[in-house]
Amino acid sequence: MSDVQPALYIDDIEEAIAFYRDGLGLTVNVFGTDPETGRPNIFLATIEDAKFLVSRDSTFAKSDGSGSGGVTLYFHLDSPVDGYVERFRSAEGVEIVEDLTDQWWGDRTFAIRDPWGYVLLFSSVPGGFI
Repeated sequence: MSDVQPALYIDDIEEAIAFYRDGLGLTVNVFGTDPETGRPNIFLATIEDAKFLVSRDSTFAKSDGSGSGGVTLYFHLDSPVDGYVERFRSAEGVEIVEDLTDQWWGDRTFAIRDPWGYVLLFSSVPGGFI
């Protein structure tokens, strides 16, 4: 099975793990550590079937070295997004960029910005997929 797993660069990986796992309640699987320090290098974050990577490896930083921001992750979920927005709203470090909105194309969406400047947009189709 092929898929796409976007990779975000965040230097403070321990803080990112806490934010995504403890704050947002996503499943976080750390699978790479620094051989010298034992510090996590990369993890996979999952919400429903959607996945993305977060790494402190400079390979994933922007070419200008600034690292974070500059990408929006669009999560199209099976579950209604209404159940996620309140949970995410109460997480420390979350900025609500767009509150619950019924879009002209039929999706119900909301968007947050994480502490590193990344925008995560969550959508579902009211009443399920056609």
